[in-house]
Order: sequence, then C-alpha cells, then structure tokens
Amino acid sequence: MTQLSGPPASSPADVARLGDIPSIDPMPPLMRAYLSQAKYMPVGIGFFGGSTFQDYNATSIVTGCSSLLTSMIQRAYPNGLAADESSTQVFGSATAQTVNGVHGYRAGIAGAGTANYLTDDMVTRATSTLAIKVRFHLPFQNDRRNNVAPATSVANVRSWITKLRAAQTAPAVDIILGSYSAYDSTSIASPYTNQQYMAAAKALEQEFPGAVYVIDLSPYWVPLGVPAANGIDDVMNFIDTDNLHMLDAGHRFWAELVRNLLGIPVENTPVALLPAGGAPRAEQPSESLVLVAKA
Repeated sequence: MTQLSGPPASSPADVARLGDIPSIDPMPPLMRAYLSQAKYMPVGIGFFGGSTFQDYNATSIVTGCSSLLTSMIQRAYPNGLAADESSTQVFGSATAQTVNGVHGYRAGIAGAGTANYLTDDMVTRATSTLAIKVRFHLPFQNDRRNNVAPATSVANVRSWITKLRAAQTAPAVDIILGSYSAYDSTSIASPYTNQQYMAAAKALEQEFPGAVYVIDLSPYWVPLGVPAANGIDDVMNFIDTDNLHMLDAGHRFWAELVRNLLGIPVENTPVALLPAGGAPRAEQPSESLVLVAKA
C-alpha cells in the first residue's frame, strides 16, 4: 500500500513566489487601512489640481466631482454619527478636523499646471495643519494645453510628491489621475497626448512603491465620444460647449468611475423582508447615474 505524503514544506523560495502574486484589491492598501478606521479617527482626503478640483462648472458644490466622491466615501465608511456627510471644504480656509470620519478638501487652482498646482505653503498645510492621508492629484490637463513636455510635467509632480512625503508626519498615499482628453482647440493643437503624460507618470509608481499610484481615466471616456471620434461626439452630454469642462452629469460619471476603479464600496442597503403572506416590498431606487443623451 502506497503511503500518501503530506503537503511539501514551504521554503523561502515558495514564500518569495507568493509575494509576487499581485493584490486583487484595487484600492491602495494604505488608503483602505485609513478608511477602515474612519469611524474612530479623522481621515482627510485632498484634491489637488486645476479647475476640475475646484468643482468648476458644477451647478453647486455638492454636484462637483470632488464633493461627490467624498460623499460616496463617507457613505461607504461612515463615522456612526447622525451628521455623517458633508461636501468638501475649501482647502485654503479649512480648519483641522477633530471629528471622526472622512473629510474632503478641494484645493484646485484654476489654470494651474504641474509647476504651480501646489505651493510650499500648501505642502505644509496638507501635511501638518490638515494632516491629509489620501491625496488625489489631477495635474496634467493644463500642461497639455500649454505644451509642457511630459518628462517636464512628471519631474514637476515628482518634486511635489517628494516635498509632501518629506513633510508628512504620518504615512500617506498619493493617487495621480489622468482625466479625459480635453478637445478644445488649444488641447487639440498640442503636440502631446494624454496617454504620453500617463505613460511617463507610471515611473513614479516604481520610485515610490506602495505610496504612489497612477490611474488613467481617459480610456473610459472614449466610448462616450470624449473626445469625439468615429462619429461619436459626447453622446451623454458630459462636457460643456467649451469642450474642456464637465457639466453635472460629467462630474457624477467622473466620481463614480474613480469610486469603482478604487474598489470603494457602494453604500449597503438592508434587504427588505417579505411581509407575512404578502408581496415583496417595492424596491427603493438605488444611487445611480442619470444620463440624458443628446437629441
């Protein structure tokens, strides 16, 4: 009778191979760690870039992309208090939060590129006064419009991230986003593409492992005609007539897209029980993106 042997003992080589398996979690581990503790501590989220992160062109602050994403995160990671949600605060005038939960700070500067979307004073405020733990960067849109070479743009972002990380008093994560490709006349005339900036920015993930993440949003906009191609021209009416800034529907699509790509949970809704001998209770409408197609 042949005796079956047990599982082979693990070796250092086995452990090393296990460590090479990529994570199935799309959210940066440090971001998830902080959000998991939002019920017990304040967690600051910052939005740094140009006019998009001013929630520009939204009909109100609460319909802007940074405020929408903040409220989505707040609902996914509630602090357990009655007043749980709030729109983002203006970065320059916000005060340090002592209330547990997620707090958003919008720090967009209209027209800013990679050289000036942050300042040394903003670095100090982000890392010390507000102690922001999750920093979203949207830095390249205006550089493309101003014909700044991708290598120069990435060097500027590298410099700001280096300053932020040198000044922070606790670990933080930096998420660099590439938004849709604008198609106003100035952007179209640029010799550079959005993809060139994002490809160059990928090097920052290797330079700051586990601390910097680069996510390109532009491929998700192309099938919707942003920018126009193959006869498809912004069919969902996401972009204003300037072919540059988002309308409310675009802000919501942007926020939901980032939420989904980062694996931020949608707020859980309790399942309704069937009443005894009765029909199921009518479903309540869930949060969804309402789209109006162009005529």
